[in-house]
Amino acid sequence: MSSSLLHSPLAATLGIVHPLLSAPMAGVAGGRLATAVSRAGGLGFIGGGYCDPEWIGAELAAAGDVPVGIGFIGWRLAARPTVLDLALAHGVRAVLLSFGEA
Repeated sequence: MSSSLLHSPLAATLGIVHPLLSAPMAGVAGGRLATAVSRAGGLGFIGGGYCDPEWIGAELAAAGDVPVGIGFIGWRLAARPTVLDLALAHGVRAVLLSFGEA
């Protein structure tokens, strides 16, 4: 298969080689998994869903300088918005939000 089939606007926008993203599964997708996906050419996501600042800080630190994203559950983030500041200070490449209020 030609590698040109994997080029996409998504990959170009995110600065990644392949248009592949790992799911930010809360409590399961940590810094090691996100880093492995990013090093393979995709964009790995840390599942920050439950907004525990200590856990998020440790997982972002585990990612080091490798570009990663983070996902939050909207209604949990609304109750603890400082974790977004923590993620942005780390320089995450993208933020995904789910389950927000309508």
